[in-house]
This record gives sequence, structure tokens and C-alpha cells, in this order.
Amino acid sequence: MRLTALVALVLGSWAALVQAEQILVFDTDATIDAGHISTCLRRPHDDPRHCIGLEATACSDRPSDAPNASVAATRCAYAEMNFWQGLMEDTVALLTQNLRGASLQAFQDQQSQWQKTATLCDFPYNVIQAPLWPEAEATRCELRRLAERALQVKSYVMDYLDTCEFPASDLRPGFTCKP
Repeated sequence: MRLTALVALVLGSWAALVQAEQILVFDTDATIDAGHISTCLRRPHDDPRHCIGLEATACSDRPSDAPNASVAATRCAYAEMNFWQGLMEDTVALLTQNLRGASLQAFQDQQSQWQKTATLCDFPYNVIQAPLWPEAEATRCELRRLAERALQVKSYVMDYLDTCEFPASDLRPGFTCKP
């Protein structure tokens, strides 16, 4: 019962449930409307990836004190990345608290492999000799990559944990699936 309430809270309000030291906060002067992304994610459409970049784009379109559009776009992308990082950390915590055995090990291995790909967005932006533009492009790449992983991990909770698709022996004792 307690897990069902926790799942509902994570999937419904997207509230940050993990401790601050577990959430990577990207430095930014920009602000976004996280509720706008949450509303988008609750809409019945085929692909929740349509919600990625939604607020970064809206933020970039607003007047800013940034010295130029590239800096504003980078700040806005970082602001949205904070939302997706929080979502991913919440759902990772939910999985690691409720899985055990082979399922937990497989998820932890997968998460570890994903974390090792952190530099995928560096090239070609780290070798381009233009001021600022490469950083904005690399940041947008990082935003897409992080958000897609957050959605993937969230789908594990919705599609497998909630429906008890994991072997019963790999679920923590006392875990109750949704009907």
C-alpha cells in the first residue's frame, strides 16, 4: 500500500523524493515551469519524448539577461535537465528499493553502463572552434539523452514493477502490485 502511494506520487506529481545529494543539479540562472512538462507527460500521446525540450525551448524564447542566444539556450537546457534528473533519480530509487536478486543486479548493471556513456554528447562539439555555439548544441544533446533515459527508467516502473512482471523472487518481501 505504501509503495502504491509512492508510485502514484512519483508518477503523478513528479515530486523530488530522493535526498538532495543524490540529485545532480546543473548550474543555471534560468527557470522553467516543471508543471508544463508534467502536464505534457500525463497527456495521452504516442510518445512522451515529445515533452523533451519543451520548457528549454519556451525558456529560450523568453527575454533573458544572457549575453547572447547561445548562452540563454544553454542555461535553459540545464534548467530542464534538472527536472529530468530528478525524475530519473526518483524512479531509480523506487526500483532499487523494491527489486532484489537478478532483476536488481541487471538494472544496476544497465544503469552503470548508461552512466559510462556520459561523454557521448562531447564530439564533435568539443573540437569545433566556434565560441559558445558548440556548448549550446552539446547541452541540448545532453538534455535529450538524460530525458530519454529518465523516460526509459520510468517505463520500467509503470510497465513492469506496477504489473509485477518481475519474478516474484526478485521483488522485496511485502511488495504489492497494483490491481
